[in-house]
Amino acid sequence: MHDDRQPVSETAPTTGAREGSGRLKTWMWVCCAVLPLACAGISVLACRLAQPDTVVFDMRGTVNAFKQQSAQVTQTPERAASLTTRFNNALRSSLADWQQAHNAVILEKGAVVSEVQDITPVIQTDIARQMHAAQPAGGAPDLSGAKP
Repeated sequence: MHDDRQPVSETAPTTGAREGSGRLKTWMWVCCAVLPLACAGISVLACRLAQPDTVVFDMRGTVNAFKQQSAQVTQTPERAASLTTRFNNALRSSLADWQQAHNAVILEKGAVVSEVQDITPVIQTDIARQMHAAQPAGGAPDLSGAKP
C-alpha cells in the first residue's frame, strides 16, 4: 500500500507565509477603502470645474437705450430697419461670444434674485464697437455709455 498523504511540514504554511498573507489582506482592505474615496473626490472636482458660471445681462435696458438713441436721429424707415438688424446681430454675437469664451450661463437681470456678476457694461461696449465698425455714413447709436 502506498500512502498519498504528505508530511505536515510540506502542507502547513510557514510563519513567514502567514505574515505575508496578512500584509496582503491589509493592503487590499486599505485599497478598497481609499480607492472609492479618491474616485469620489476626483468626480466632485471634475463636476466643479465643468460647471458653468452664472451671470446676468440687462437685455431690457440695453434694448431701451438703443431705442432712445435711435429715436434721437432722423432716419428713413429702411435705414431704421438696417440699424435695428445690425443691432440685433451685434447683440446676439456679443452674447454668444462672451458665453463661449467664459463658459457661462447668461440670464436676464430681472429674473435673478441673488447677487451674480453683471456683464451688461461689457456687452454694451462690445455692441457699440461692432455697430461702429459696421457703420455706414450717417452714424450709429452709441451704447457704450461713454460721454462724447
